[in-house]
Amino acid sequence: MNFVDATKAYFFKWKDFDSRISRSEFWYGNLGALIVSVIIGAVAGFIGGMLGAAMGYSIDGVTTTTNILLLPFYFLLMVAGLSLVARRLHDIDKSGWWYLILLTVIGGLILCYWFCKKGDAEDNRFGPNPLPL
Repeated sequence: MNFVDATKAYFFKWKDFDSRISRSEFWYGNLGALIVSVIIGAVAGFIGGMLGAAMGYSIDGVTTTTNILLLPFYFLLMVAGLSLVARRLHDIDKSGWWYLILLTVIGGLILCYWFCKKGDAEDNRFGPNPLPL
């Protein structure tokens, strides 16, 4: 999957916790979400700063207001990211609940390995192979 399609899928498949995705969709989706969030944060900060300066507000008040207005976007990013991780784990025939291994000391290393590992070539309990044969 290419970068643009993976980024679109990241935001439009935010409630899909059941299917599988390839490594490229996982990594491109994360990169696309990072780029989109940086751009939205920069634009919101710039607009908030300009409006705050024009209206005589302190920078702390503007930052707090901007962050509150961006809360729905942050929530979407969080849920979409959890969905992306669950679908990636499904590709290697692991339940999405394995993400909780991150709470252990070495869980991050194990998850990084699983995220980089090639998915099952055949169908598994979570669906067909996302890559065309």
